[in-house]
Formats: sequence, structure tokens, C-alpha cells
Amino acid sequence: MTPAKMPKDDQGLSTRERAFADLVLEGLPAIRAYQQAGYKANDQTAKKCAYLMLRRPHVIAYLREERRAMAELSRMEKWELIQFLTNAITTPVGQVDENSPLAQEYTTDEIGKEKIRTRVKMVGKLDSAKLLASMLGWSAPEKTSGTAASKLAELVGLTRRS
Repeated sequence: MTPAKMPKDDQGLSTRERAFADLVLEGLPAIRAYQQAGYKANDQTAKKCAYLMLRRPHVIAYLREERRAMAELSRMEKWELIQFLTNAITTPVGQVDENSPLAQEYTTDEIGKEKIRTRVKMVGKLDSAKLLASMLGWSAPEKTSGTAASKLAELVGLTRRS
């Protein structure tokens, strides 16, 4: 079957074009995606063909739409992040269980017949506080006078004196 007669899906992609695009979306380099999609080519040929494949309008449109859809699914509003960071800072570790969004790791170990040890690893409070302060502008850098050139000249002068 010639490439022009390959069956196309509703977005105009052949089975191998779709496989190639999906592999690219998963993060595979275009050369490897081209080869793994079922195209038989050495690395040099795959490089050229993958480049050309990425320039096909229907492949571009598919990649663009899929990336937009993925971005929409993974979207987090700013207020949601602020709320999460505030919870990370203010929630005592004793209140974090395996179902908490703050729990990064939760393990329980049996130490004999009646004793159970629970370990909870949660989001770092200090890192959360630093990020929250930065987001809210609480840790804005201090303004200094002078230009970059004058600061550089000052540093060079200090280096020469040493």
C-alpha cells in the first residue's frame, strides 16, 4: 500500500503517524519515535524523516491539540496552589494520613504482635513557606542602586586588590 492510500483516522493520521505523534507526546526523541512507530530506517534517515513528519500540517495539528488537552487536564489555579502550600505549612504531621494530599510517603511496620510503627513523609514545610512567600511577593529582592556595569567594575576592582 502506498503512503497516499494508507487508511487515515478522523484527524487525517495514518496508524504509524498516530503512533509516532503519541510517542513524541510521551517524550521520546523524534528519531526513536519514528523508528518505534514502525518505520524502518537507520538513524540518519530516521532523523530526516522524523523532521519532515513533524512538519506535516495534520501531525502539527494533532500534536497541538493533544498538548492543549494535556495542559488543560493538568492545570492548577494559583489559589489552589496557595491553599495547598498553606495547608502544608499549618498541618501538623500527626494529622497527615495515607489519604492526605500532603503525604508523599506513608508506611506502617509491625514491631511485634501489638506495636505498629507509622512513618509519614510529607511535603516540606520550609520549602512550602519559601515558595508561598515568593508567590505572594513577601520575599522580593531588595533594590540596590547602581547599574550592572558599576557593580561589575566594583567586583573586578575587589578581585584585583586581593
